[in-house]
Amino acid sequence: MTAPYTPLISEFSRSIRARRTAEQPPTGSQTVLMFRFPSPGPWEQALTDQARPLAADIAAEPGLRWKIWLEDRKSGHAGGIYLFDDAAAAERYRAKHIQRLAAMGLTRVEAHAFQVNAALSALTLAGAALDEAGASQPGATSAAAT
Repeated sequence: MTAPYTPLISEFSRSIRARRTAEQPPTGSQTVLMFRFPSPGPWEQALTDQARPLAADIAAEPGLRWKIWLEDRKSGHAGGIYLFDDAAAAERYRAKHIQRLAAMGLTRVEAHAFQVNAALSALTLAGAALDEAGASQPGATSAAAT
């Protein structure tokens, strides 16, 4: 059974893919970059209001397909999950964002990169989010900054 929002997600993915392809064609396997760091806030709508310029800058990042913003007020942590066209784009962004977070006074940043297994991910309903890309070899790399 198809969820009622599936056609919207598919259309959105097609439009993003068309935009990204025009900007820079993918080279290599898709890579997920995960950030996690202690944060004093703000949270929820206050973060949304404050971070709009940052979100615009992130959205313009070469090789970025999407970002999911994460926050856990109870533990005092924030972060994000990013999908990049390839490992090189993810690594460029990792270095840039760690410096940006440090300039904001946010330290003890954890950043981990993982190669996407698109074929297996499609079996667990992530195909639209990954633009139903081809399969990749499993693998992962990680780094932490303090």
